[in-house]
Amino acid sequence: MKWQEQQQQGLQNSSLLWMLRDTIKERPDLKEDIDAFLEKLNKQDIKKIDSSFAAHRYPEKNLTYNRLTRYNGFTSDLTTGAQSVLFLLMQCSSQDNLVAVPVSIICTCCSITDKTCRNALKELINKGVIALYRRSARHTPNVYMLNWNLIASGKQPSLNDKKEFYDMGGVDATVNKSDYVLAYVTIKDSNGRYRSYGTLQEHEESLNADGNNNEANKINNFLNK
Repeated sequence: MKWQEQQQQGLQNSSLLWMLRDTIKERPDLKEDIDAFLEKLNKQDIKKIDSSFAAHRYPEKNLTYNRLTRYNGFTSDLTTGAQSVLFLLMQCSSQDNLVAVPVSIICTCCSITDKTCRNALKELINKGVIALYRRSARHTPNVYMLNWNLIASGKQPSLNDKKEFYDMGGVDATVNKSDYVLAYVTIKDSNGRYRSYGTLQEHEESLNADGNNNEANKINNFLNK
């Protein structure tokens, strides 16, 4: 495969190709060798290598943070109980996006009743936010897989990871179901430094011609008075 074919093959975000680009950037003298190597690979080769790379793991105990997607409104129509349960599950998920927390512990951590917890879990499943990966057995609670488009830990999710979730009934969480979109506003602090903050504003198509409904502009104007 040649470099110019990557976009038409849908490989512009390939981890392997990005690493090869970075290698050429640091070692331009290796470009011919890397080009020759790349020509020996086809699309399936590159996808398999990307998938293998994505499977590399960090030690679970060494991970401090999980990565949460930025706001796109996907969970905005969830009940308060479902949002609370989801937040707890996201904090407890592994690099495989799997989590199994007993209902009794969820109730304690979220300060909700058993009925509210079970209804919340059903709601999350029905709306494709989580999927039942394995039913409870003996003393092990249900194991759930979380939506890879909402949360990830450690490794980057592969196409196979996402396909597995969709096959279990999960849905694409990249679609904005909210009346609002995420926006960023730049302001100057007291030391003259420029900072940005995030806010929510109405979709562009719902704004007045003069932008009076633009929440980001309203807040920005207020802070810079």
